[in-house]
Amino acid sequence: PLTLTTTNLLSGAESASSPTTSLVDLSTGETYSSGLSGPPTVSSNIITQTVTALQAGRRYLLIWGFTAATGKIWEVETILECRKRS
Repeated sequence: PLTLTTTNLLSGAESASSPTTSLVDLSTGETYSSGLSGPPTVSSNIITQTVTALQAGRRYLLIWGFTAATGKIWEVETILECRKRS
């Protein structure tokens, strides 16, 4: 599983809720939904998402979304590079 710690993005009494994730294969620009295993979860301002079936030699963009407060929605992007090993 991959995690995103949201604590430094929040202020005061805010907390992360309603987490979402999407995964894009940067080689094709297509959404790669089969690479996400189940929905994201949030606990103590840490969002967790399990990824699977990523292919060696490809790059992916994992987009994390969450609500911090009414009307305040964050999106954070993480690049995943899956390198081939000899």
